[in-house]
Amino acid sequence: MQKNSAERKRKKFYKKWWFFLVIAFAFIGVVLGCSGGNDEVVGEPAAVEAEESDSSADPDSSPVFSFSVEEWGDSLNSFLAEVDQPPYKELVRDEETFKVTLTQYAGFLGQINENQEIVSVGMFGAGDGTAVSGIDIIIGLGALVATVNPGYTPEQRKEVLTELGIFDDVMPEDSKLTKDGVDYLFLRTEEMGIMLFAYPEE
Repeated sequence: MQKNSAERKRKKFYKKWWFFLVIAFAFIGVVLGCSGGNDEVVGEPAAVEAEESDSSADPDSSPVFSFSVEEWGDSLNSFLAEVDQPPYKELVRDEETFKVTLTQYAGFLGQINENQEIVSVGMFGAGDGTAVSGIDIIIGLGALVATVNPGYTPEQRKEVLTELGIFDDVMPEDSKLTKDGVDYLFLRTEEMGIMLFAYPEE
């Protein structure tokens, strides 16, 4: 009888955090794949590193942020200190991604290219209805904006989140914003929680 009780308490695979991480990666791949590589770039956004012209360069390569993974981590810790939160404990990195678990309710996942340049950063939050989980998610959203725009003031960060509708009485299910060289995509679902992605503007 105990075995049945333990089996019932086990979360189904589609309710686990790693499942949503896989879904998010698939979503990022679709978004980046649909953006195409034939768009003419008129000017380089402030947050994007200028690419050297090289005959061997991949014509479909995505724009990248001008800061390294380590600099992104430093910006995250600076923001956390600013809002009286402890620094993150560990940044896990492999050849294509990096991740930071901020709290049990919020974390970050970044995509890097073969040159170890940051292509995108996403914040993932899943609350449990408590004030603590809500605060952790809001801190995570603010941290994402702060880390992709390290020079932003608190007012500028709040402006981005406000324009995305995050402080509306009812958060939108999705919203997009392009500001200061960064494309933001906000998603909210009952199943997956809250996600905010940041990409260098194409």
